[in-house]
Amino acid sequence: MNKHVTIKPSKDKEKNSRNQKATTEREFIPDKEFSVKLRVDLSSETMKAKRQGDDIVEKVQAGQWANICAGKSSNVIRTCDDHGCGQYAAQRNHKPHQGVDVLCSDGATVYAPFTGRIVGQEKPYKNKNKNAINNGVRISGGGFCIKMFYIKPIKYKGSIKKGEKLGMLLPLQKVHPGIQSHIHIENCDLSDPTRYL
Repeated sequence: MNKHVTIKPSKDKEKNSRNQKATTEREFIPDKEFSVKLRVDLSSETMKAKRQGDDIVEKVQAGQWANICAGKSSNVIRTCDDHGCGQYAAQRNHKPHQGVDVLCSDGATVYAPFTGRIVGQEKPYKNKNKNAINNGVRISGGGFCIKMFYIKPIKYKGSIKKGEKLGMLLPLQKVHPGIQSHIHIENCDLSDPTRYL
C-alpha cells in the first residue's frame, strides 16, 4: 500500500504568535481509489514547527518506517543463531536485548528509516577487537530518536530523508562468523521499535 502525504502551509504567511493556531492541510492517499483530506489546527506552542520558506515541518510520529536494507522487500527481524536472537528483549548475557536486529547482507546499502537529522556517531562496543563493525549513527526526527549500529554511514551529521541512502552494512561475518548479518536498531529511550518496522 502506497502512502502519500501532502502538507500545505496555511495561507496566512504572518508569523504566528505564541498562542495563535496554525492550520495545516494534509492529503493521505493510501491507494489510487481512496483519498482523505484532513484539516488540522495545532497551536504553535504544541506544534513545535519550524518554518522554512513555505514548508512546515512538524513533530509527529510517522508510522511505519522505510525498508532499511537494499535487496529486502520488507524489514525482517533476525531469528536465533549461535550468537543470539534478534528480537527486542531477547536474553543477551543475562540482560535483555535493547533493540531489534534487521536482516541485511554484509556490504549492502542501508537506508534511513524516516526523515530527520543524523546527529552524530554511535559505537556499540568499547572492545577494540570489534573495530571492523564498531560504527553507527544516531538519527532524530518526526518524534523518533534511534541508534543504528554496524553501518558505515555516508555522513555523521546533517539532514536525511526517509529511504535515502544512509551507508552500508559493515562485515559482521568477519567478527562473528555464522551470525545472521543485520543492522541493530535501538530507540534512544530503549523502548521497543518493532512496531515501526
